[in-house]
Amino acid sequence: MESIIQLIAICIVFSLLIIFIGSFLIIFYKKKNAHTAKLLEQENNFTKALLQTQIEIQEQTLTNISQELHDNVGQTLSLAKLNLNTLKWQNIEQVKEQINLSKDLITQSLINIRDIAKSMLGEKITEIGLQQAIQNELKILQLSGKYQIQFTCIENTLELTPQKELLAFRVIQEALHNIIKHADATKIDIEIAKKMQQILITITDNGKGFDAQKLLASNTGVGLTNMKNRAALINAVVLITSTPNIGTKFTLSI
Repeated sequence: MESIIQLIAICIVFSLLIIFIGSFLIIFYKKKNAHTAKLLEQENNFTKALLQTQIEIQEQTLTNISQELHDNVGQTLSLAKLNLNTLKWQNIEQVKEQINLSKDLITQSLINIRDIAKSMLGEKITEIGLQQAIQNELKILQLSGKYQIQFTCIENTLELTPQKELLAFRVIQEALHNIIKHADATKIDIEIAKKMQQILITITDNGKGFDAQKLLASNTGVGLTNMKNRAALINAVVLITSTPNIGTKFTLSI
């Protein structure tokens, strides 16, 4: 009788053990599958963000180039044309001066078009690196003649993955676009430095500034929120400080 009771007890314990192990395995694999699905979703979202970023960079670059062709090259060539149309052949010396001036204007336009073509054809950001991509963007701004630009790179080796460089560049490009569109600035300073294990990219302008908290709380602050969200994809942080009528300081910490 005792042996039967012992056998039943062993069977019960064994059954409970099997149930416990089975339940544990079911819960474990459910959590594992959920974790895998979450990682896959994050990876898909990151890939989508990269593709969207590439599209936005191309669109913004084309917009900048179009504006530059219209504002700078177009005006320079129009001036050269006007200069040639007003030639007075009675005064040979004046004609020579006007022709030389038109020649200089056309030469400058060709130089500007060449620089624009470089930035348009330019190598991919993932090939040339973040530092060179920023410098190319600044060259387009300088062609407008509207800004005094200073670029300082204390850290030559940024050691960022191509994906991080791409997303970081889009954030920086958006910050520069905001300066062009809203700041009414005449001076832009960009500095790349390394502090401890962080890369700090700082953009400072002398524009009209704004109330950052109010802007973030309003619908017009969507652009700033998007920059912060995009930076978060690469574990970076965007910090914006601004004072009305003094200027704005934008910092990207990676």
